Amino acid sequence: MPYFKWQGTDITGSLHTGRLYAQSEQELDAILFKRQIALLKHKQLRMRLQSGHLSLATKSALFGRMGTLFSAGIAVPKALQLIGQSNKNPHAACVMYDCAQKVTQGIALSSALASHARLFDAMCINMISVGQESGSLAQSCVLLSNYFETKQQLAKKMRNAALMPAMTFIFFGAIALILLFGVAPQFEQIYQSLNQALPASTRRLLWLSRLLYSWYGLVVGTGIVVFVYLMSKIIQKYSKNYLGHVLAVHMPYVGGLITFNAKVLYLRALAVLLENGCPLMCALATASEVVNNSYIRAQLHYIEHEVRQGSLLSSAFAHNQRLWDDEIIVLVTIGQEAGNLPIMLHQAAQLQQELLQQRLLIITSLVQPLLLIVLGLLIGSFIMALYAPIFSMSPAV
Repeated sequence: MPYFKWQGTDITGSLHTGRLYAQSEQELDAILFKRQIALLKHKQLRMRLQSGHLSLATKSALFGRMGTLFSAGIAVPKALQLIGQSNKNPHAACVMYDCAQKVTQGIALSSALASHARLFDAMCINMISVGQESGSLAQSCVLLSNYFETKQQLAKKMRNAALMPAMTFIFFGAIALILLFGVAPQFEQIYQSLNQALPASTRRLLWLSRLLYSWYGLVVGTGIVVFVYLMSKIIQKYSKNYLGHVLAVHMPYVGGLITFNAKVLYLRALAVLLENGCPLMCALATASEVVNNSYIRAQLHYIEHEVRQGSLLSSAFAHNQRLWDDEIIVLVTIGQEAGNLPIMLHQAAQLQQELLQQRLLIITSLVQPLLLIVLGLLIGSFIMALYAPIFSMSPAV
């Protein structure tokens, strides 16, 4: 669908600008007229469907609005068009309009979403497919919206846990650079005028300051930047293969966070799929694909294999006690026997999420003070090295 950049005016003479999707110039004019805006000029822009990214918050909002509109009895194509018109994210609006066109042509909503596989994973597509077949499409959209919202909150907590140490490191790094680039050269001029022998720590610090100002410093700095860039590319490459995932899971502290996060996502996805009426085997296969770590995903596939061979879900969990503790196995067993497995899986996911938050709190509580102490000692040593000659001159004065 054409994407327009427009400029218009309202009855008070105020100028308005924006971007909208419309079938034609006439439809664009009609949409703006309903907003009491007269179209002055417009320009058609290009929008590629295969580019772009939808955040978890955007996905949650999209499926939440779908659930609301479907519950109100609005037809699927019309609902998708309304979401596209009101969405400020141009890529999300483009996807909604494209899905609306495909649904109008007789294609199922799940198939329309599947054509955007880079944006909507198997979890979304299976949920929508089950909702279509069972006549509970609105409920499926609401469940997906809640799932993405919970997933976003979990990701936000993990980002916030890493933000404070990163900010502390950047702050102390900036102070160190100010000392080396701004303060140290001033002290060097003072010490040169005194013609006094300097302590070894002061000489090393002043040498480092001169090095940073010289061409060697530029070469070393460029080399460090290139090295960090290459290492990030190497880590990014090997972090996507099985060996990288195995190493990540077995890393101290970090591996525990990765495992807990994967278990929370898996249990949440499995609970939502079963709650929506998805068959158990399909739910197990789809939920395991939510986990990005291939090493953990292989262990989750083992659960699917065990159930396919005729084992109970609780027995399949119990056979992999390296991943699942006794409390999770008990909850799954109770859910099976009482016939409320989705509820028990939600409780198990909540339990794992609380354990993840506790680990995050412990790690941040340890890392933050330790980082402050180490960086504080480093900055303190810089300052002491600068002022050491002055302290040595004090008895003579």
